[in-house]
Amino acid sequence: MPWQQLLYRLHVAHMHRVLGESAEDFLRLESQHATDWRRNQQVRRLFARLRGASPVTKTTYAKALAERQFAKDFFAYSLGARQAKKAAGENSDALHRQIEKLTNNLQAVNEELENLKPVRHRAYLFMTRVWEGRPQLLVFDHVDPHLQCGIQTPGGTIDPGESPETAALREAKEETGLTEFDTPHLLAKDDFESETEWLKRYFFHLPVTQTTEASWIHKVGGAGSDEGIEFKLMWVDLPDAGDLAPHFRAYLDRVPLQTI
Repeated sequence: MPWQQLLYRLHVAHMHRVLGESAEDFLRLESQHATDWRRNQQVRRLFARLRGASPVTKTTYAKALAERQFAKDFFAYSLGARQAKKAAGENSDALHRQIEKLTNNLQAVNEELENLKPVRHRAYLFMTRVWEGRPQLLVFDHVDPHLQCGIQTPGGTIDPGESPETAALREAKEETGLTEFDTPHLLAKDDFESETEWLKRYFFHLPVTQTTEASWIHKVGGAGSDEGIEFKLMWVDLPDAGDLAPHFRAYLDRVPLQTI
């Protein structure tokens, strides 16, 4: 039985035991709020969403704590209010005000949780080489003009249960067709909020040891959303990196050019 439902049943049983026949009058005073209190299915769904999402900010924890605190406050106040109810007769204004305040707090928390954005983990790759003494970065553009969205670096979504390092190597192979690399080195990780989701971003430096052309066309493999799409890959000189889209320049200055 969910803890919210159990808590409410304990509350009802206690009121009957303490107040006897007058418990019915007391509980009727709460009737307009009982629907909010018994919204156990909605509360369970909200907590399930929190458990399934990565806690990208302390705000997420605060929302969950506020949800739990509502039940504790409601129960504690109701038990304490029985003495005031018994002493003051039918004067229940204070109880109504407190319950209304707690209900409004719960509603605000619920609204925020309903707007909680999904979280996606992504690996970004700065794949480099040295060519004729110049450090270079591997970038790509879409061959299909309808898919143009700027010059980018390889990378993609980290699958559930997959480490960021494993995802980085997998994306490097799927999006470039190359197979010979050094060990990926984590340069930075952060949380980035887009219009539709939170991104847990990992930025890797991955030196390429395989000899390649200056540019080539590659059809993306794997089972991701880019599968079958053709990329035009090319090397650009660092540290300028040419027309690389601003979003993909994050932490590019951390690539250790002196070791490429």
